[in-house]
Amino acid sequence: MKLALARAASMRVSSRSGKRPASSHCFDLHASIDRRACLRAAIGKALDREQWPRRHASGSAQAMRAYGKGGVNSVHQSKEWVRMKKLLFAALLLCSWTATAQVQPKYFGYYANNGAVSENADHTNITHIGVWTSDRVQALNSLLAELQQARAHGVKAMLAVAPFLFKQGAGGACPYQLESSASIHWNTLVTTLVDGGYIVPGNSAASTVVAFYPVDEPEKCGLSDASGLAHPALANALSTIRADYRTRDIPVAVIASENYGSALQGLRLFDWTGLDCYGCGSVPPWQDLSQTAKNTAYLDAARSFWAKINVSQQKHILVPQAATGGMMTDYGYAHNPTIMYQAFLGDPKMAMLLPFLWKHTNTTGVSGNASLKADYNTIGHMIRNDAEFMRQSVPAYMDPGATQAVSVTLRNTGTTTWAVGGTYRLKAVGASWGIGSVVLAQAVPSGSEATFNFNVVAPAQAGTYGFRWQMERTGVVLFGQPTANVQVTVGDGDEPPPSGGECNPVTHICTEVP
Repeated sequence: MKLALARAASMRVSSRSGKRPASSHCFDLHASIDRRACLRAAIGKALDREQWPRRHASGSAQAMRAYGKGGVNSVHQSKEWVRMKKLLFAALLLCSWTATAQVQPKYFGYYANNGAVSENADHTNITHIGVWTSDRVQALNSLLAELQQARAHGVKAMLAVAPFLFKQGAGGACPYQLESSASIHWNTLVTTLVDGGYIVPGNSAASTVVAFYPVDEPEKCGLSDASGLAHPALANALSTIRADYRTRDIPVAVIASENYGSALQGLRLFDWTGLDCYGCGSVPPWQDLSQTAKNTAYLDAARSFWAKINVSQQKHILVPQAATGGMMTDYGYAHNPTIMYQAFLGDPKMAMLLPFLWKHTNTTGVSGNASLKADYNTIGHMIRNDAEFMRQSVPAYMDPGATQAVSVTLRNTGTTTWAVGGTYRLKAVGASWGIGSVVLAQAVPSGSEATFNFNVVAPAQAGTYGFRWQMERTGVVLFGQPTANVQVTVGDGDEPPPSGGECNPVTHICTEVP
């Protein structure tokens, strides 16, 4: 269905993309494969930096084999061998550090989002860029134009890359076949993307491209399993991506149809998987809300799909229907945005929430549906912006109207930098403390902490008041984990602070750490 809609849009809509999570470097679930991959890449770079004599090895893989087998005995006593051992140790440390330092972000964006980044970049952090042509030059130019827009708006990208990996029919039509020159075409694409700064090998934070999407619904494009194994053309496409050190750690994604059963082996090769199920729970949202089976039909189908693939290290993509009318039936309550968001938050294996779709000439997507647009705008902001409560220093007791210095620390766990200038701020939730919000002193990149130091004024009336704060993107939505709700006693005289917690008996300041 998505393929038909995409073509009907005359180069407007798309497919999907991805590969191995960046966190799976040397010491992760892919241990036997990725540890070697990480070491090969790190050693190769080290050899290049040191201008290692090519008489000893024509590449990093050969060097590892030669030295690992002790096959170059004459070098063992040399200064070069000592230096080589240092490089190996440094590479090992690099890979170990990377495995613990990188965390897989969560993404929100729209499938088939070509030409629309400027319309929804305010609440997305990824865009799917599709191509609907078998002409590689035309495909490359289209990808570059979309990537330029994505980078300009600070949005990551998932690239549809089928023309560079398969033989296709006219206009990129199915079925797809084995492309014997895939490695050559892939090298051309990747070199262009690296030269343009869209891929920074080994640094997903600096890259615009964070996922590849080789094929949509492979079982419908002639790529079903063959003789109990993944289809040779599909296996070749994925091995081509992973054979290139510049792309081996970029996730490869796929979204299957309801007829995925014939391609299970191939689907197990991917890093991110999702399911299209537009017929699941296609009941208007105002009807049969008590029928739980219909309300959860899409999630039930998706969870069954992942259970049948049964690859523990795979990440998941939710692809709810978000279009109605024309070529699409009503999206139904089973695809309700709130249900999708709750499921997305509740599963740590979720990598992306990717509604289908923003807009299309033959159906009404999110952009033309006021209710869906409002819901996904809010959800997108909450995924794009996220925060974790770290600690706070708060008084357990205050006199009425008294002023007290407090401190609150939160960590930016979203994908967007918290900018200064009032766009992002800490906002009081509940009781009034003489100040409604506190602005940032400096920008806070993803993964960094922000500490807010400010004064509060106790309420004038005695009583017990909750002290709670949360991050806000000004004028949009509160987001992230709120601070612990400290109960502050406001009263006359030197009353003791409430029992429990780490409280200073003189200042009555309590430090809360979750």
